Amino acid sequence: MNRHTRRVVALAGLTLPLSIPAQADSSIWSGDGLYLGGTLGVAHSGISQQRVADRFESLGYDFEVELEDRNRWAWGAIVGYQWTPHFATELGYLDMGALDARITGQPSEVRRYLDSGADALPQTLAGWELAAVGTYPLSKRYYVYGRVGVMASRSKASSAELAQEWARSTEGPSFGLGIGYRFNSQWRTRAGISYYDLDNQRTSLASVSLIYQFGEPSQRDRHVPSVATAPPPTEREPAPVATPPPTLHLAIIFDYNSVEVSGEFQPRLRVVANHLHQNPNKRVLLTGHSDSRGPSDYNRTLSKHRAKSVRDFMVETYNLNPDRFELRALGDTQPFADNATEEGRALNRRVILDWVEP
Repeated sequence: MNRHTRRVVALAGLTLPLSIPAQADSSIWSGDGLYLGGTLGVAHSGISQQRVADRFESLGYDFEVELEDRNRWAWGAIVGYQWTPHFATELGYLDMGALDARITGQPSEVRRYLDSGADALPQTLAGWELAAVGTYPLSKRYYVYGRVGVMASRSKASSAELAQEWARSTEGPSFGLGIGYRFNSQWRTRAGISYYDLDNQRTSLASVSLIYQFGEPSQRDRHVPSVATAPPPTEREPAPVATPPPTLHLAIIFDYNSVEVSGEFQPRLRVVANHLHQNPNKRVLLTGHSDSRGPSDYNRTLSKHRAKSVRDFMVETYNLNPDRFELRALGDTQPFADNATEEGRALNRRVILDWVEP
């Protein structure tokens, strides 16, 4: 394992927690919004010493060259906007440091070479990058991401002996892959590898970023109705206190990509639990649903975990036998309302409780 690879592993280890949650049930973002971030990493220049020497020879210069510091620290800043839970655009400034090189040759020839543009040996890479970022959840906290962009860089070459500096602008493509971890709805971190092709010099960057998203995304997506048997009233109804009727049909509504049972529905579940204690032969069917955002397979898994979450809450809180619950996961296949609106999607994020027919 070379020094660059060891740094990559160390940086990734510092940014990601040690254990991965078992449930694949939450997304990396809960909605749109502006975010800011900072980046720290290690850049590596893939250019070889022999390649530079051959380039000098092809240009007609009799130089000897020695490259130094191909690995160096890099830093950057990011401003981005999350358009959907899985797509964002970013504008960032990135400074990948300097590649030191010592050229041995006639001073007049060195000056002539540098005056010509020094396109065989860029020494610094720093500039602005515009990128599109796609993300995909792996579990409740972890996600993977890919990014494609273009970087406009200001490259510099300098000569200590001649006390001069030469600079020019260059543009080139960039792309990257990585893994991230969501601490909550606002803070997340990510670690990955990016590649830049600037001035015929391919540079890799192993980096970690810490990102803060403004606002309260989970609250923006929260439109919780009372029951699923009819469209919700404008004002939420108080929790019922009577024993549920024989034709129980109760909806428990969830926040976007969440499996947590909200406190406002727990009084309703307490009534159901009391009825189960009073009627030992009763069993409950828990049918999980989701809205249409995200892949269908992911939504089916999410709806399954929502049903399991309600069952586990009933078992742990009210000391009920888990065998008294039957689970079913329908994902986004049976929407209750129109998924084209926020209100409709909120109605579709639900678990329906029904009595199991004898």
